[in-house]
Amino acid sequence: MNSKPDYTADVEEEEAMEVCAEEHTDDDDEPEQSRWQKQHDSIISTLYKTKVALTNSRAPRVQNRLYEYQVDCLIALENFFNRHQNHKALVVAPAGSGKSGLIALLPFVLKSRKCIVFTPAPVITNQIRDAFGYPEKKTSFLVKTGIVAPEKHRNKLDTFFENPFVPVDASNTSAIASHALVIVNVQKFGGNALFSLTTESEKSTQLRKAFSKFDTAIVDEAHHFPAATWVNIIKCFEAKKVILLTATPYRGHIGNEISLTDIPGLELAYKIPKEILEGKLIYIINYI
Repeated sequence: MNSKPDYTADVEEEEAMEVCAEEHTDDDDEPEQSRWQKQHDSIISTLYKTKVALTNSRAPRVQNRLYEYQVDCLIALENFFNRHQNHKALVVAPAGSGKSGLIALLPFVLKSRKCIVFTPAPVITNQIRDAFGYPEKKTSFLVKTGIVAPEKHRNKLDTFFENPFVPVDASNTSAIASHALVIVNVQKFGGNALFSLTTESEKSTQLRKAFSKFDTAIVDEAHHFPAATWVNIIKCFEAKKVILLTATPYRGHIGNEISLTDIPGLELAYKIPKEILEGKLIYIINYI
């Protein structure tokens, strides 16, 4: 399922790099929109403009440095969840394809209210934290690719960035639940961990309750752990948007182990071909 998204946005008369915060009117009957929800339309517009510029030599040039496969992947995921509200998405993304950057853009694309990102190791946690623009916005994927220009958006730069919470351990479930963006090492919730989701306990119940506050869950490098670990985590996000990114989704069947592709409800949403990366350099991304 790797068909090209249908690009129908009218981008001819729009300025190629106009990314602006949308007006927001408080409504007592609805929760306040997140930064990602407020900026969804402007980011999507930028993606379509970039696609047109990359495929049509007569289209206005854009100043960002996104690759076509990154744009295709992001819009394919938006279309996937528009069609499949209760399904889980699998993205096959080879090494060097810029997964950290894709993750940083996904909350905008999916209009997330609260997003949690699971990583396989602290070093990956730090890379993704940098891609989200913490502790410095200049390290963010948005700024490094030119989607957001600090000199142009100086007065509204903060409207694009959500400070992440990186838990030291899983015990502070109230803090996890209260933050809009959480980036956490999945080892804290598997196997024999104190807050393991493989067992039924008061602690695991508290953790599941905290996870229920999030509408978007993103898993990076999903192949680093047994698929059964992800099954337990995914169960915490029923009827939510769940995206698993991996370079190698097809694990061997060892004993009772299952492949990522066998996880119930998980469907291939997009695959970045390895061949497309040949000869491409991801612009100074030292955090991939």
